[in-house]
Amino acid sequence: LINAVGSLLYGPILAAFLLGIMTKWAKSQAVKIGVVMGITTNVFLWLFTPVSWLWWNFFGFMIAILATALVTTVTHSTISFRDLFVMHVDRETTSVNWPLLYKIVLIYFFLIILFCYLSENMFKLF
Repeated sequence: LINAVGSLLYGPILAAFLLGIMTKWAKSQAVKIGVVMGITTNVFLWLFTPVSWLWWNFFGFMIAILATALVTTVTHSTISFRDLFVMHVDRETTSVNWPLLYKIVLIYFFLIILFCYLSENMFKLF
């Protein structure tokens, strides 16, 4: 049941995230409308069709993307149809030392594994 309820939201939320991160053309109001349309589509699929909840993620994602593209195209005349298919990746410079951060996260991961191993073995002693 948790997965079914989550599937109502996961696809549209993923669409909003990807549109916000990877595009310049998606406007905030259009993304909100797209997410609402994706969730509404999933609720419709749940109540009125035999479509499995496993597919709700896909349909919610696609409807959110398409609705956002449609609303953006209709409300902003400066957006061309071609712009909808161009993903934006910004290559900004950053002051974050990513290799060091990755090493810290990796060490943290292994420390968690070590902690779990030691705590499990400690409980076996009692």
